[in-house]
Amino acid sequence: MTNPPRLTVYRSRLDGQPVTVRGDACPMCGRPDLEPHEIPGDGRIVVWTTIHIPPARYADEAPYTVAMVELEGGVRIMGRLIGEAGRELGARVRLQCVDPERGPIFEPVNPP
Repeated sequence: MTNPPRLTVYRSRLDGQPVTVRGDACPMCGRPDLEPHEIPGDGRIVVWTTIHIPPARYADEAPYTVAMVELEGGVRIMGRLIGEAGRELGARVRLQCVDPERGPIFEPVNPP
């Protein structure tokens, strides 16, 4: 069995605030000493939309769905949502993979 994929976020050594995109400094405390930290990719959909008129580089993939996902621990991240199920607010999703071109790709988690 393989380990489930994980997301890399960055945390300030001063306040521990997780940020999803590495910048020059923590947006909360301003410190430049961000360190990578892996977190599980399980969460819930906060908002979603289906893209019908995409940027030119993704034209062949339309329509596709993107969602803002609140991960366990409170970090929010935008990613693609695959599959037809689970397109509702609060639906549980899990990280399927992180595509180098498209970013995080989530799939619905079937309710128990």
